[in-house]
Amino acid sequence: MKKINNLAYILAIGGGIGLIPIMPGTLISILTIPLWTMIKFFFKIKIIYLITIVNIIVGIYICKIGEKKIGKKIIKV
Repeated sequence: MKKINNLAYILAIGGGIGLIPIMPGTLISILTIPLWTMIKFFFKIKIIYLITIVNIIVGIYICKIGEKKIGKKIIKV
């Protein structure tokens, strides 16, 4: 379980990009444009929807683990 937590933490901070002090979200968004262009080119729309839903679910889980590792809530509701 420890390896999963460490991998989830690395993914939660975007492989380290999330620790950059200036515009980390903008940078990762720019880097994902080519990835989604390739996905759009190679897959049908139903598969893209499925990939998106799975990414959202996995992303929530990864952020929950990253939040525990950091020791504070990232978003307060």
